[in-house]
Amino acid sequence: MARNRVPSSGDRLGTAYRATLLSCLRDFGDVRAAGAELTLHEDTVRKRIRRAQELFGVALANPTHRLLLGLELGVAAPGAGGDPEGGEREFDDPQGSSR
Repeated sequence: MARNRVPSSGDRLGTAYRATLLSCLRDFGDVRAAGAELTLHEDTVRKRIRRAQELFGVALANPTHRLLLGLELGVAAPGAGGDPEGGEREFDDPQGSSR
């Protein structure tokens, strides 16, 4: 099955699917946790996941699809750099060298 891109975050329909898919990926498929994060009932999360799989050819059972989808959605997500506030995040240098 060919995979289509999930609509951009500027598309109202795409925004709901993007948020649901990203939350489900972050929660390792736990629809209860994803629903709590999104303040949705878990059945709504399941319905969105099923519909996204139909519309966009996403197969969450396929590890490759999950990886590609996570990259596609994560790159466009606010704070995707690792900082929930969207800012730069500094890491300790294990070798102690300065920049």
